[in-house]
Amino acid sequence: MSRFIQSLLGSARSFLADIMGQLLAVLMFIVAGLAWLYFNTVYAVIPVLIIGVLIGGYVYGWVEGSNKKQNNEK
Repeated sequence: MSRFIQSLLGSARSFLADIMGQLLAVLMFIVAGLAWLYFNTVYAVIPVLIIGVLIGGYVYGWVEGSNKKQNNEK
């Protein structure tokens, strides 16, 4: 495959990963706000944010391509 097509595919994956990250961030903040309203304490937000960041990092890496570093070495 030519380098140009590889570059386009890499850019598309990066763009999709950024969009997915933004969608997950909005969802995380909505859930954190609902947790704050339900439990009436800011301490209910902390686990939601921690879990949201962990899930967001996993999804970002999955969409971006977990073997991206291996592909660049070839």
